[in-house]
Amino acid sequence: MTDRTKSFLIIFITLFIGFIAGFLTSSSLSRYRLSDLRGSMRAQEKFEVTIAKSLQLDEAQIEAIHPVISKHFPEIRQMQRDFGATMRTKMDSLKSDLKPHLRPEQIEMMRGRPPFGPPSGRKNKKHRRPPPPQP
Repeated sequence: MTDRTKSFLIIFITLFIGFIAGFLTSSSLSRYRLSDLRGSMRAQEKFEVTIAKSLQLDEAQIEAIHPVISKHFPEIRQMQRDFGATMRTKMDSLKSDLKPHLRPEQIEMMRGRPPFGPPSGRKNKKHRRPPPPQP
């Protein structure tokens, strides 16, 4: 092979690898954006279902409130995100202010969970009642 052919092959292979890498990156980003959009739509649908169940709406009412919820949901979602960030900041501040007054084992107990709450793995789990007695 001549030097010119080798140079052409190296350039062609480099361009081909770049094309493949760009294609894979683009598809990955598109998939991520779509999953984020789907997650947001699922959250809105879940919000609508929750409202419909709690207010016991009929089908006509559900259809009527859909545009209203679609209008207000993005703001509500953003408020929830902002609240979560603010709450984490405040709780971290509380933990750091509490540390000077606690023993080392108490500080260790606080690690990984909010103070005054259950350990991280147990939150939001409902206690199960025993089954009703059999007649």
